[in-house]
Amino acid sequence: MTTYSYHADQLALAYGGADVFEDYARARLTEAYNLWLGMNDHAAIDKVITACINLCTCIDYIVDEYTGSVPYYRLMKIHRSAWEYTMYSPPSYTLTSKKICEAWAKNDFKDRMLTIAFIDRMRQLLWDEPFRVVWAGKPEEEY
Repeated sequence: MTTYSYHADQLALAYGGADVFEDYARARLTEAYNLWLGMNDHAAIDKVITACINLCTCIDYIVDEYTGSVPYYRLMKIHRSAWEYTMYSPPSYTLTSKKICEAWAKNDFKDRMLTIAFIDRMRQLLWDEPFRVVWAGKPEEEY
């Protein structure tokens, strides 16, 4: 399955190629006009022909002639890729401390050494920092 970004990149490349050949065509037409003003008709005609070829190449890029697909087809592929991503991507997941504890209990505290090592390292990092956590202190009022 190809992705949205692949099709978007292909479309951007096609239009980038079209833009280059449109610039070539404009430059040839400017040269043709200057040659025509200088009474050099045959050279001007040659430049007009070259500009026409450049415009045809530009159109080939626009309709994506080089890969055999038209922009509409490419846009439909982009739409389908985005739809498939939405339909088949996993639902969002929020990790909570409860889920962590449930996973430890479920797996008979597998990887407990790694967990304790991380907790001990965090304790070391916090050792010299001020500790002001309201929920960890003794309540001022008894209920």
